[in-house]
Amino acid sequence: MKSLLSTLILSTLFLFSNAQAPDFTLTDIYGVEHSLYEDYLDQGIPVVLNISVAWGPWDWEQFQNGAFQDLQTDFGDDLQVLWIEADPETPVEALYGNTNDTQGDFVTGTTYPIFNTDSWDIVNSYGVIGFPATVLICEDGSITGPSQVADSTAFDYVVNDSIHLYTFEDAELIALTLGEFCGITFERTLLNGYVYSDEDDDCEPSSVEQGIQNFIAYIQRGTDSWFRTTNADGDFRILLNDGDYTVDIIPANPLWTSCEPTQSFTVDGVGELDLDFGMEPAVYCPYGVIDISTWGLRRCFENCIFVNYCNYGTEVLEDAQVVVELTEFMEFTTANPSPTGVDGQTYTFNVGDLGINECGTVYFNFELSCDAELGDTLCYSANILPDSLCIGTAGSDALAIECQEVIGSWDPNDKMGFPAGEGELNYIKPNTDIKYQIRFQNTGTDTAFTVIILDTLPEDLEFSTIRMGAYSHDFEWERNGQELKFVFNDIMLPDSNVNNLASNGFVNFHIAQKADLPDGHRIENSAAIFFDFNEPVITNTAFYTVWRNLVSVKNIELTDFLISPNPAEDLLTIQLTDQFSGLKSGELVDITGRVISEFGFIGSNHQLNLRMVSPGIYFVNIRDDEGNRGVEKVVVR
Repeated sequence: MKSLLSTLILSTLFLFSNAQAPDFTLTDIYGVEHSLYEDYLDQGIPVVLNISVAWGPWDWEQFQNGAFQDLQTDFGDDLQVLWIEADPETPVEALYGNTNDTQGDFVTGTTYPIFNTDSWDIVNSYGVIGFPATVLICEDGSITGPSQVADSTAFDYVVNDSIHLYTFEDAELIALTLGEFCGITFERTLLNGYVYSDEDDDCEPSSVEQGIQNFIAYIQRGTDSWFRTTNADGDFRILLNDGDYTVDIIPANPLWTSCEPTQSFTVDGVGELDLDFGMEPAVYCPYGVIDISTWGLRRCFENCIFVNYCNYGTEVLEDAQVVVELTEFMEFTTANPSPTGVDGQTYTFNVGDLGINECGTVYFNFELSCDAELGDTLCYSANILPDSLCIGTAGSDALAIECQEVIGSWDPNDKMGFPAGEGELNYIKPNTDIKYQIRFQNTGTDTAFTVIILDTLPEDLEFSTIRMGAYSHDFEWERNGQELKFVFNDIMLPDSNVNNLASNGFVNFHIAQKADLPDGHRIENSAAIFFDFNEPVITNTAFYTVWRNLVSVKNIELTDFLISPNPAEDLLTIQLTDQFSGLKSGELVDITGRVISEFGFIGSNHQLNLRMVSPGIYFVNIRDDEGNRGVEKVVVR
């Protein structure tokens, strides 16, 4: 069925060349006849036409998110949704989820007409090139429009420069896009939000002040709430019904404060509302953030490591350096850009001044020695300098250490969590941040043009703390409720038979646990990976078990190191002995076990900034990748 569909689509792709919607008359599954022009367009009712197949995983995913039902419910006075099952071989029972060759029940709970066609006429006449496809039809039958409209659409198919076919995730985006196409004003108010860096401290935007991306807008009306994330220009938007609203902006980190923490307004009628949200520095400080990762460590083969870095601070990070330390089993071959300094397995990259929200990537190729044993764990690290402790826990993001097992053959589509967790139950302390990695590989027989990952997060995790980490290919991401969606458009991922190394990819993201989860609590998560229009690959379930007291210090053979001065006020110097080797890391912990900051070592010394640390008793914990550990008490005045 699916191979036949592909042939039919390709052979009829360019048959339709005008910009007017072809008329059709169809009978829905309840026996009611519907004519596109006579019943809708000629009555002044624009149509949102969704062309789907019951066996399609993306069609089912789109149906489950409720976008079309929400559109019919919320905007049904202004438009009409028509849903067509386009495959003539699909029996009507499949629409109810009663056959093997269907994704589920597409009928229950829907109020818009559903049609089960007996021919490919709709596919042919509308030039459909992939499922699901949404055609926006204006009152005059026009289906033309700009090639780029709502910037959060998942796909935009352009047929013969005239027909635009979309898939959508959100009823609001469908309505906005239809309005842009057809000049329709819905009975809603469009809120245009703008979050910017208020550099002159006057809480008024100016042409020289820039928008800030990845800040979260939290919109509330009574018990209802919505989240929007600012784009690269600092913009977000949402269609709102009448009512009283509040909007709060959640910064990406505590270095920022809002000119006006909460803005309140009332929606009453139709129109647009522009709200500006000026963000001022709570602390003037650069804030280097870095992550390092690889899709895997395959012995006797060429592998790659990606280092992604950003300045999320409130001022320029001057003369920034990225320092990467590899293990002895990693034989460096190439890097982009080339390192400016090499000392053994330590590679330094001078990346220059990083502006606010400016990011970059370092890409490594290396041969993993055949001397590395299968199952061994190898660690590698990246540090961005200068390492600034501007806020209480800042600085931990300036160091990234990752450890992975050496592999031979393996399931290339999986999900992992870092830290690895202790024991078979993957014990992890409460309030410990987690980095998840989702890996994928094209093991098919042709190039993958689009890879999409859907990851529904458990409620044990704090959604507002999500931060993207290292990644192999450019992508866009969005959050819809508890679901994260990663879209790798035009990834052009070759199949593994053509280029095994280039057939791999991954994405990392960081997230915090909900506060103070109890001992024994289990955190579970898996993801679905889609290669083009194939059925999803479901990853393994990555899991953790929360446990407060993992290891008692008295059960560890400790290694000495020196700290001075003690008591300390501003700076604490940490000097390691020769017993520590390999990759070395440390953390400052208060008497409750809460990690105040994490840091790494370039050489055997480190100066820990204590200026933002409250007076009290703390512990400095040091460890290396050979299992050596040490702890010293320090009094901060």
